[in-house]
Parts: sequence; structure tokens; C-alpha cells
Amino acid sequence: LNYTNILTMLHLGRIPLLTADRKEGDPLVIGGGSMAFNPEPLADFFDCILVGDGEELALDFLAKLRSLRRSGANRAETLRELSTVEGVYVPSLYETAPDPLTGFLLPLPAPGAPFPVKRRILYDIDRYPFPDDVVVPFNEIVHDRVSVEIMRGCTVGCRFCQAGIIYRPVRERSPESIKAVLEKSLMRTGFDEVSLTSLNSGEYGSVAGLISDLMDDFQEDKTSLSLSSLRPSSLNERIAEQIRRVRKTGFTMAPEAGTQRLRDVINKGTSESDILGGAENAFRQGWEQLKLYFMIGLPTETDEDIQGILDLAHKILRIGKQHARRAARITVSASSFIPKPHTPFQWLPMERMEALREKQARIRSGLKNPAIQFKWHDVEISWLEGIFAKGDRTLGRALLRAWERGCRYDGWTEHFRYREWVEALNETGVDTSRFLYQKLEVGSRHPWDHIDSGVEERYLAKELELSLTSRPTDTCGIDKCYGCGSFARQCLSGELVPGKMQEHSEVEPPRPVPPPLPPPPRYRYRARYHKLGRMKYLSHLELSRTILRAFRRAQVPLSYTEGFHPMPRVAFASALAVGVESQGEYLDFEAIRPISPEPLRNQINDCLPRGLSLDQVAEVESGAQSLGDLINAASYSARLEAPISSAWLARDLEERLVGVTELKVTRERKGRQEEVDVLPSIHRIAAADDGTLEMVLRVGGSGAARPDDVIRGLFGPAASARITRQDLLVLREGEVLSPMACRGLLRDAPAPAGA
Repeated sequence: LNYTNILTMLHLGRIPLLTADRKEGDPLVIGGGSMAFNPEPLADFFDCILVGDGEELALDFLAKLRSLRRSGANRAETLRELSTVEGVYVPSLYETAPDPLTGFLLPLPAPGAPFPVKRRILYDIDRYPFPDDVVVPFNEIVHDRVSVEIMRGCTVGCRFCQAGIIYRPVRERSPESIKAVLEKSLMRTGFDEVSLTSLNSGEYGSVAGLISDLMDDFQEDKTSLSLSSLRPSSLNERIAEQIRRVRKTGFTMAPEAGTQRLRDVINKGTSESDILGGAENAFRQGWEQLKLYFMIGLPTETDEDIQGILDLAHKILRIGKQHARRAARITVSASSFIPKPHTPFQWLPMERMEALREKQARIRSGLKNPAIQFKWHDVEISWLEGIFAKGDRTLGRALLRAWERGCRYDGWTEHFRYREWVEALNETGVDTSRFLYQKLEVGSRHPWDHIDSGVEERYLAKELELSLTSRPTDTCGIDKCYGCGSFARQCLSGELVPGKMQEHSEVEPPRPVPPPLPPPPRYRYRARYHKLGRMKYLSHLELSRTILRAFRRAQVPLSYTEGFHPMPRVAFASALAVGVESQGEYLDFEAIRPISPEPLRNQINDCLPRGLSLDQVAEVESGAQSLGDLINAASYSARLEAPISSAWLARDLEERLVGVTELKVTRERKGRQEEVDVLPSIHRIAAADDGTLEMVLRVGGSGAARPDDVIRGLFGPAASARITRQDLLVLREGEVLSPMACRGLLRDAPAPAGA
């Protein structure tokens, strides 16, 4: 669903979209990842596609490319030679022909090019440490945390899961390497959450011991931990207790199907008692909200299976009510099953859109409970995903036409343009039912058969046969190998992880969760800082996130609140509008150890981006008023867009304010227009010698005016100015004070007097 965005990126980079149109000197466009296992829909746009684990493959590819560039090879020679690197697919080298039985356009063997293209497999992933120096953006991203891959592959073998096939065999990182990466990543990023990622993190050999060790390290600085893709059977009480030691992160379970029969069909390897037990562990350990993932449209699915989703959701909610009472909430998410290449279900059709809509409606009507939220995927989007999952090279023309018709961000519901896609597919003569609704015999050829995943087709066919009779296959391992692929020898020899898993999982004794640490002492500080240049474009939330991460990188021992979601005791003063620079902003923070202010300032500034810096740090007396209670004014300078002299500005300003009793301006607030009198907010306003307007405005309260409001109120609705906040101030009994001068004012001090 990002394919049109690929074309957009190429277009923005002024790179010809089609490989056939690229000339000498044009960049090579290279792809990889899971799309490589059916690359045909993108074959017209990518010069090379890397198939398999990239750690060694990317290096070999680049070494070959460098050698070819130095030798002066032209574009055609370069592509031919790159195809000789194991794992590299160059689509332009292969002619295609329609299959007489299915109509699929199939790549044909080409002289001098590999056929099939074999997936590269890295057997020891510890040889390539996980990246620990990652880019940290200012804005919030989906994975706003340190994520570390602890294991590659999965032993369960869910029959719908493409990743479970193309990432075989299972390989683990050692606990020591994981800890080392996390220590460096947390130091360099300032994140306060860690995610241990894999296809099935609960099956990592020493998961309980690893979590215990990490939480022992994380508890003091309040770094939280989450595990991705936990099977319900692997979330025992011991793991749940460890995870919640700092804060409860999200809790998600994926039953996938509502009945045991259908879970056996897809080989989920999870029983209802596992699911209910996992939910009870979570609720008992203090979670109040659970997410449940299901699929609809699975092979052999019946009405009883849909009813099973409703029954299971209500059973879990009842468990939640026993522990969390009225706070218990669950979210049920249902996605549409899409048969994927290189899985046992690759020969089966996808369910039609009308049937999927009916199932969604039945689930929606059966979950009308305020404590249950139901989410579903638009069937039109799933329809498009299914087409490209099983499509051939004819889809390249349709993709280009849809992009030309304006299709972008197809995975985002609000941007998806179904009608444009239908028109593009019709205009290019693509018969979508050929990909979506054709049931194929085992042995039929697919558009992706020239890509060798390492898993043999006979194994996939056997798994399909077992699924249609609802017979599961046990989890694989060193003592139970099904010989699914070319790597069976490495699995059986103990060279890979299954042997290691048994080694370090059996010797790990249960470790009790240590009692909570006693509340540490608290030492309070106040800082004045500036926000200039590009930093003015940060929102208040982005600014606070950036500063807090700098505190963590600087290893400031912050004090945290108590409870299930501890937060650093840091309080920011009045929020600044996006796009406004400031010479004087303030924050208070508390530490659990005394720190000398000047070294502390330097330590934090070393971790802040350019344009954001602490100018002063000082201790604050215990019991002193907070910034929110103290600050009631702000000083600004404003340079009007129209160039004017300071003398004219002073005269004009005086004329506009003489005898004025109100100064009203219209502004938008929360989507509605409101009229505000800005005059009461003006404490002082004057023209400076350099032609700027200097003003002190009262802040706080619903009627407080912004500086741009004052500019428009004085000079008309079209007036604009470049505004800088000079300082935040304390108006107190006729005095104008700096917040840094009020570090000893106690909370019971007299309220600020009006001016």
C-alpha cells in the first residue's frame, strides 16, 4: 500500500519512474524487505531487488557495485554483473510469458542470470550487532522508542503468516548483545521506553531472565519495557510482573480466530484457555485495557467462527470486570485475511468484499457494549492489498496509471481513492479476479516462483492439506524438525538457536520481583533557556519531549511521580506559539541527587540541538511557588512586516491608543471564531528606537491576548509582524521580576497585584 508513494519519491527526486527510461548516470533504484518475495508488481520501477537478510547481502552488493563503477562498466553491464551476487534479482534481465493454466505473467529463465534467485540467509545474527545510534526526530513517530530485534524467525508456523516463512530459520541474539545495544541506544537517544521485537518474543529462549535483568537496570531511571507479538500462552504472571515494574505499556493479544477449530486450521498454536489465562494475568497485574486482533475471511470460516469472536471478546471482558471493574476496556480489531505468497494458503482465493462487509456488520452489531471498541479494516483497502500481494508484472502499468490519477498514501483511509484505482485497473486491462478469486491446484505456477525463499513447496502443500482438515502442526525445534527448507541441516546440528534456546532456558531459576524502591529525596532546580532558529517550529509538546530526552542523555537523575505511569517531575512555563522565537523560557525540574548548577547546565547543553540551550540553572528553595503560579506576564518585540520609522511608529501608536476603551479582534479557537478585547491584556507597549514594537502582555486566563492579536487589533486584520518573546515575567506589587529572582518565594506569598 506504499507503492504509489515509491513513485512519488522517485518523481520528487527527478528520477525516471521506469527502469527502461533511465540512462547512464541515473541512480540505481534498489528495493528489499518482504516485498522482494513477490517483486513483480514493482519490476518495471526497480533496477535491483535484494532478497533475504541484508547484513551481508548489502555489503556484497555495494562492494560489487564499487568495483564495477571503478572499472567503468556501463549501466547494462553493471546490472548483469550485479545479478551474479547471490540474492540479487534484476527484473529487467528476465522476459515474461503468460501461463496457459492461470493466465499469470511468469518470468522466464535468462542466460547468465540466476533462476531461481535464492534468498540470502544470515545464520548468526550476533555477528552483526543491532544498530544503536539511531536518528531521533523531534516530532512523534509510530515507534517512538528504542526497538531491538531479539530474534529472527518464528517456530510456530502460522499458516497465514508470510513472515513466519520468509524469515526462517529461527535465530536469536544473545542476551549479552541485546543488553549492550540497549545500554548504548538509551544513552544516545534519550528514549524512556524499550521494545524487544520479533515475530514471537515470548518464544525467545531466555526471555524471562532477560526481562528481569533489564528491569533491574531500568527501574531507577524509569525506562519501561514492552514485548512485541507475545502469544497469550507465553505471557505468564512472571513476565507480566516484570514488565509492569516501571509502567504498564500496551497489552495486545492476537487470537486471530474465534474458535479452536479455526485456530487449528491456521495453526495458531493457541488454545482458548491460553487466551483467557493471558488476559487474566494482564488484568490481575493492573492492566485495564486490552487489544485483541482477529482476522475474518480465513479459509473454511463459518458463521460459528464469527460468533466465536463475539463470545471470546465477552468472556475476556467479564474477566476484566472481575479485576478492573468498571475501568476494564477491550478493543477488538478485525482485519481481512489476504492469502500471501510463499505460505500454505498461496493457492487459495480471498473472500469477496460483500461477504467481508457482512461479517464486519455482524461483529459490530454483536459488540454493542460501551466497554468494547470495535475496529476494522476497509474492505476496499484489503482488496487492493490482495491484488498486489498475488499480482504479476501487468500491475506495473496499473500502478503507474493510478499514480497519474493522483493516488497516494493508499494505506491511510482518508487518502484512499477506491474509484481511481478501479478506473486505473480497468484502463490497463487488469482482471483482478484472476489474482484474488482464482482457486489454484497445488503445483500451479505463481508470479513469484522464481524467488526461492528457502522453504520447499512440498512443505507448504503438506501444510495446506493439514489445514483443510483442521489438523495443527506442533512447534518446530531441534527435537522436532519437519525438514521444511534448505536450512534443515543447520537446525538439526544445533548451529542455530533451537539448541541454544534449550541451553539457557532450562537453567534460569524464577527470580522474585524486588520490592519498590523507597521514595528518594528531591532537589529542585529552575532553568532559563532560549529557543531560536529552526527550533521555533517545534510545538510545545515536541519541545518538552526534546528537552526531556536531552536530560536523559545527559544522565540527569530526575525525580519521578509515583503510580502506574511515572512521569519526570519537570514543569514548563507558559507554552509558546509555533513559529515564535524566544530569548527567555523557563522550566522547573526535580532531581534525586544534588547537582552543581553550572556543570549541570553544560552537561544538558551538550545534549541539546542547536538553537535550544539553557542560559542559567539555579537551585529553588523547597516550598517555593511554581512557575505556573508565578508567571503572569510576557515581554515581546515585534517588527512589522511593512518597514516604518521608529518616530512614525511611536506617533501612530499614541494616536491609536488615546481614549481607547476597548480593542477588539476576531480570532479562531477550536474551529470557531470568537471576538476578544485585547486591551486588558496590554500592561505596557511602546515603540523602540530600532523601529520595533515592545510590549508586555499579561498571560494566563481564558481572555489573555496573544501578541499577534495585539498587532491585528492595533493595525488591522491584515497586519503581521515578526515576533520574538524576550522574557517571561512576574508582576508583583508594582514590580516586574524575573522568575529566576523568585526562587525563594513561598507558596503562601501574597497574590500578584493587578497593574
